[in-house]
Amino acid sequence: MHIPDTTPHHSVYYDYQIYPFQTPPELRGETKPYPVVIVGAGPIGLVTALELARYGTPVVVISAEVQVSHGSRAIVFTRRSMEILQQVGISERMLEKAYPWRSGNSIYRGQRVFRLEAPYDEDDRFQPLNNLQQQYVEQYLVEQAAQNPAQAAAAADMLDRVRHFDLKPGFLSVPHPYKKFGVQAAAYRLGVPFTSHPMIGHDIIYTHPMNHCAAIGRAAQRDFLVFAQQVMNLDGGVYMSVGSAVMSPMIFEKSLSMSQNLHIQEGKHIDNHYMVIVDLQESHWDWSQGEPPMDNPDYYLRYNKSFNRMGGQMRYVTADNRDFLLTLVKTLEERK
Repeated sequence: MHIPDTTPHHSVYYDYQIYPFQTPPELRGETKPYPVVIVGAGPIGLVTALELARYGTPVVVISAEVQVSHGSRAIVFTRRSMEILQQVGISERMLEKAYPWRSGNSIYRGQRVFRLEAPYDEDDRFQPLNNLQQQYVEQYLVEQAAQNPAQAAAAADMLDRVRHFDLKPGFLSVPHPYKKFGVQAAAYRLGVPFTSHPMIGHDIIYTHPMNHCAAIGRAAQRDFLVFAQQVMNLDGGVYMSVGSAVMSPMIFEKSLSMSQNLHIQEGKHIDNHYMVIVDLQESHWDWSQGEPPMDNPDYYLRYNKSFNRMGGQMRYVTADNRDFLLTLVKTLEERK
């Protein structure tokens, strides 16, 4: 009979911990059938369990051990492995500690006898090869399985759409031949956050039969918090609002309010920010002088009033959005 070692393994680079025994419901007199039972809590077993849960399939994982792998049987994770690990929510944690690489040499008696060059494209999400000890991967997977109710809710949403529309299993490819010209692709390459802020019922996607507002709302909450995190670092920076008279001032206002409150708690304040507001509507008021009187037509440019009340400095530019952005890009290129 195997008895698991309840003393944390010794390691010079990894801090082992003991995961407490989970009493099966059957030992408490309960009966809970599982359509899938996975034996083994290594990377394959844990990833499979998380993926099944993501698609709404109940699963139980049985492990003979109470701590993660003793030693590292896996050390290099390929790009495809990282894409799978991103689906279960641990790729970002891995990249914080992993060593990504794409070329290597084999040396024998001081001479290079072999060189590996893995193909890589600037639009690739991950490097071809990523080194990280197996213990960390298993730890991240165990923690993801234990504390991710939001992922379970997302899985339920997806399962609802799959069943309702009788979608066939398998990889769904969406061709995007011009992605290198897209803002989203550029943001990804440069590591710049890209967020979307939908209004339920506002856009054309809500007329599609597969629309699921719960899933959109969950993604919108995540993106709003990402946006707010960037506003937290705005002091000494610039915020540009180009052609958005409703969404931009509203989202920015709430984000700045949250960020300002957190700064105040630490005895700080966001004051040194510069806002450039661009729109087609003409304005003849000098907004550096505060708000215009009510008998001035500019008083009713509500988005300008919103930005003007957010501290810092504000400048309004009357321009076509496309012309402004092209001029900005050209000017920045000239000043390189």
